[in-house]
Amino acid sequence: MSQVIKNTVNESIYDDTNRLNEEECFLSKVDLFARDRGINFEATPKVTRKPISLFELYKKVKKKGGYDAINNTENGWSDLAGEFRQLDPTRAPKSLQNLYFKNLIAWEMYDLWHLQSPPPQLLELSSNKNNILQRVKTYNLSPSYKSTDALEVADTKNSNSLKNFYKSIRPPSPVTLERRAEEALNSNYQPLPNAANFSNTTFPIVPVHPLPADSPLQRQVDRSSGPAISIEESLGQGIPGPPLLIRMALALKSRQEDEVDWAVCHLVKVSFERYQEFKLERLPFLAECLVEALGFQISLVKKVSNESDITQYLDRAIGIALVLRNSVLSSENAKLIAKAELIVGVLESAIRCAKTFENVELLHYCLDISETISSYLCIEDEKIGLYLLLCSFLNSSDNAVLIATLRTLARLALNDRNNRLLQDLDEKVVIRIISLTETNNEELVAATLDFLYQYTTYRTNTSGLLSNSAIWILVNQLTRLMMYQAQERVVTIAVANSGKADVQTPNTSQTTSFLPLPYSELQQLVLLREPERSVKWMRCCFESSPDDYVLQTDIWQMYCSDMERAQGPGLMAISPADFIKVSSHAFYNARAMTVSTPLLPVEYVINGIKRRELPISLIGEKYQVCRWKKDNGTLCGETVLGTKSTWAHLQEFHIFPQVLEEKHCRWGDCTYYIHSDQSGGSSVPSHQSLLKHILTHLYDNNLQSTTNEGRKLCPSREFRIPLLLTAVDEQGDATGIALTATLVLRNLVRSKQGKMLFSAIEGHVLEVSTMNPAVAPYVSEMLLGQI
Repeated sequence: MSQVIKNTVNESIYDDTNRLNEEECFLSKVDLFARDRGINFEATPKVTRKPISLFELYKKVKKKGGYDAINNTENGWSDLAGEFRQLDPTRAPKSLQNLYFKNLIAWEMYDLWHLQSPPPQLLELSSNKNNILQRVKTYNLSPSYKSTDALEVADTKNSNSLKNFYKSIRPPSPVTLERRAEEALNSNYQPLPNAANFSNTTFPIVPVHPLPADSPLQRQVDRSSGPAISIEESLGQGIPGPPLLIRMALALKSRQEDEVDWAVCHLVKVSFERYQEFKLERLPFLAECLVEALGFQISLVKKVSNESDITQYLDRAIGIALVLRNSVLSSENAKLIAKAELIVGVLESAIRCAKTFENVELLHYCLDISETISSYLCIEDEKIGLYLLLCSFLNSSDNAVLIATLRTLARLALNDRNNRLLQDLDEKVVIRIISLTETNNEELVAATLDFLYQYTTYRTNTSGLLSNSAIWILVNQLTRLMMYQAQERVVTIAVANSGKADVQTPNTSQTTSFLPLPYSELQQLVLLREPERSVKWMRCCFESSPDDYVLQTDIWQMYCSDMERAQGPGLMAISPADFIKVSSHAFYNARAMTVSTPLLPVEYVINGIKRRELPISLIGEKYQVCRWKKDNGTLCGETVLGTKSTWAHLQEFHIFPQVLEEKHCRWGDCTYYIHSDQSGGSSVPSHQSLLKHILTHLYDNNLQSTTNEGRKLCPSREFRIPLLLTAVDEQGDATGIALTATLVLRNLVRSKQGKMLFSAIEGHVLEVSTMNPAVAPYVSEMLLGQI
């Protein structure tokens, strides 16, 4: 092949068909063409470990209309691979495409389409393999390109100058819009003092990409460049532009329809897919541009009368409002947008526009924005249009609108420094808000109570409510909601007896070690689902003890060990965190917390429980270990469930007539012995004495012992107290609707007329606080306020 190429160079650059056959001539031309472009040409490449002829590949692609025609056809490369026999149909299509793109794509542009190919780093070395023909045509038509004779491509001087020029420019990387948006979001640059002017050193390097095709801004750039400007004299050539989101902000600021549509389209996608990283503080003037763009589109809607124009401007306004709505989900973005100078006026105009044209989508987006940023807004005058507009929505029949309005007004009142808001509402509106507490919509009731809590912080409002007949409707609903969704819990209190029980207790020295849960119980636990399985296991192996605690790591390792014995390793159906959480379900007083121990300053423990010396079964019976000493001196060690089963086990396997004749107790280390009767009387009484003594070793403190008189003796008396507990947070403090209802009632009671109100409901409120300890601290504040 090298001798062929030398002969070809001496006679002609690309034409020599007399001495070579058709395929060799083709390969020589492509090889020379590739060398001029600085590409290593592979004459006989392999596709899925099989060699393939580039000449045949090029002929087939040319017959089908070229690379783009096959690439834009579904299964185009798969059908082409099928024409080559003995190729892997799964991997060959992709390999054929890569092979053609690397070796023949530039030759196709020259031979089939008579176009000048861009440099290799923009074509063969690029990873963007779509719309090649259109991109090369755009390259040939660009002002920076000077057409030359095809035979002059191999000229060394021009080739070297072209290569040196492209080496000085960073080639653009074909990154998708979403990927470039991600790079812009993850970039760490500081906003400029003057955001309209930026330099290459301020922003991270982003590959240069053209503006959207056929956009007015692109046409303006093309006209301004002109054909007379050379590559070296073009302003900004080779300098990376701003990040994608900055370009979007500039497009919004231009107010050109095509640019705005392009920016809104991509901002909606970015704000939805990457809302957590969509930080406006890192994007100079984008927040202001969004607010101004929304106001501008609303102003255009008011000016035009054509229905198609109204629809067009409304669609743009909805898109911009959606971007703002998605962005304010982050508290940092909400603070930034709340500081925008025009935000209050723009939201008012947008809401009025949505009401005028009955556009529900735009209305809800604007209400969501208002609700989120209201925590950071400070309304100093009750005559501001946005506040008055929100107050008018209190008569709305739409629950979604009503909920958003109540929350927004409540948050605005929270930042009311001048005490001007929520004091000019109509009496009928207030009565309607009170009636909303009777509904079954939990979200609506919660929003209503939040609003009433802020409403009752004003003395004038409280005085007006107490003088209104509707106050008793509100008070009845508040006392009812103080027990909202309360769940029944039973608390057991043990009171020690003053008398002493003459019942022999088991020797504590005999139970120094803990008995593991038997395998039979574990088999029953495996049949249960989590978290019920974990709760049952804890109750079998642990018991309540207010003064004790268990390390979280120890109890989790014990559970894993028992489950591995029952079902094998690696089959845990609950995570360690969830296992620790269910301890409060197994024992009411159990709490996961941290304590200081002699070993470590901080230990993660479960407080309020301790390990059982003898486990219990799922039905509550206690297991025991048979400690009967056999003839060989070893203990039996059999695990038996309950006292009756243990006694039956002793009678069946251990207490034989010879044992009774020995008159010696073999239980553990017991030294009990019955002396022989010297008078020669019957040994039956001695046998009975021995059996009674053996029974003392089988004492089960779960079973209540009785005296001969039938009176039950137990170490303590237990009282079960039923409680109704409402929602609490992680610290055990009240939360949710029950808490808010209690706070509203507290605001009413604290007023001047509140003593009369509290005297009427004192008994009922104290009863509620007794049944629901979560709200008891706030009821105590009501009582202290009456002193």
